[in-house]
Amino acid sequence: MTNFKSLAFRTTQLALMLCGVFCLTRLSPANPPTGPWVTTLEKAKQIASKENKPILAMFSASWCGPCNMMKQEVFPREDVKKALSAWTLLYIDVDEQEGVTMRYGVEAFPTFVVMDQKGEKQASLTGAQPPKSFIRWLNALNKGPELKKRLAREPQNAKLWKQLGDMQMDMESHEEAFESYKKASKLDPKNETGAAADVAFLGALKTANEDRKQGAEKLAAIERQYPASERAEDSLFIRAIIALDQENEREARDLLTSYLKKYPDGKRQDQARMILERMDEKKQSAAEEQTTGTLASGDAPPPAKPSAPLGRPKE
Repeated sequence: MTNFKSLAFRTTQLALMLCGVFCLTRLSPANPPTGPWVTTLEKAKQIASKENKPILAMFSASWCGPCNMMKQEVFPREDVKKALSAWTLLYIDVDEQEGVTMRYGVEAFPTFVVMDQKGEKQASLTGAQPPKSFIRWLNALNKGPELKKRLAREPQNAKLWKQLGDMQMDMESHEEAFESYKKASKLDPKNETGAAADVAFLGALKTANEDRKQGAEKLAAIERQYPASERAEDSLFIRAIIALDQENEREARDLLTSYLKKYPDGKRQDQARMILERMDEKKQSAAEEQTTGTLASGDAPPPAKPSAPLGRPKE
């Protein structure tokens, strides 16, 4: 099976890495987010059965900075609240409910686990998410069953295969999306669905997992070949992630700034801004630590240069 996972998850991983100590300072009590969250699996199953809703569980901890970022900055948004209204919401404090955490195989936080009304795991997502990405994931989960039913009735419908691929991309199921896009492209030789760009994009991701430089070149080629496609936007953003992964912060900053200007309504605007903010905070923190270290070592700072006279001296 083609492996996209390594680079596909770098977006969230790098954002959290750049968050670093800044996220870790956002400690809060081990309380669920504001809203209709319950804190036991049995209670969630009762409510889910009564209201005929699936369960969305958040596995979290008070010491988890990214978890608290989601609680403080993502869940209070009205658009996120609307998306969450379709779910029975369950909050699991991993320190207090180790058994439940082990049962669902959760090892990183936050992890969001989708369950049916009996508590059986259906899907999961690991890592803090920007609001738009989180909403897309939730919406994709809701649309999936009906879309698959339609495809069972119309297996030669390229548009449906394309829609399925888009949904699988939103769910981070890149291997499945790649297969769906290839079917759509095969059924659509004129590329009316735009699936050719999707196939090229995921192929470039696969290459980038093995060779970052070559993968970045293929992504840049997608921007040139399919400039009006959604994958052109994705390619520019992922090139910035590759630059970060290679510790080329100047190139990453240029690419992220370009992304913000070129795609003012882009789906990764929140992520791009967050990464740039964390880069600035990291740079400022490093400068402050260097200054503190210099003063602590006993070395006096260099004397200030005398200011220039404001006027000509009198003769």
